Amino acid sequence: MRAGYGKYEITPPMGVELGGYGYYLERRGQSVLDPLYARAVMLEDGGRRSLIISCDLLGLSDTVCAGVFDRVAPLGVAPDDVMLVSVHTHTGPVVKDHEGCGVPDENYVAGLAEKISRAAELAADDLDEVTGL
Repeated sequence: MRAGYGKYEITPPMGVELGGYGYYLERRGQSVLDPLYARAVMLEDGGRRSLIISCDLLGLSDTVCAGVFDRVAPLGVAPDDVMLVSVHTHTGPVVKDHEGCGVPDENYVAGLAEKISRAAELAADDLDEVTGL
């Protein structure tokens, strides 16, 4: 079995609306305390590859997920072998339409699948033999 890890920054530019709820709406990023990342672990066993990708985001849209699936396919990973999750932070950018949580920034969202996929590419580049304990 082989495993690899990749991490890629997905922090939005300042001014992007943060994922609020109720009275937390219309908050915009003014500074960065901790950068946001997409983190990926790729596992390969018997020629089959799978990915676990975690994003420091409130949620993910179907469009962003589909974009990630398309971009990781050349790495040899089928959509059914990808677990793509978000940590559900309300201090990250809004990336999908969800009533009461703010408005997505179209420019940020347009490049998000590519950035998330970059973490997967780095994980593929990092593949190395591993053994269990």
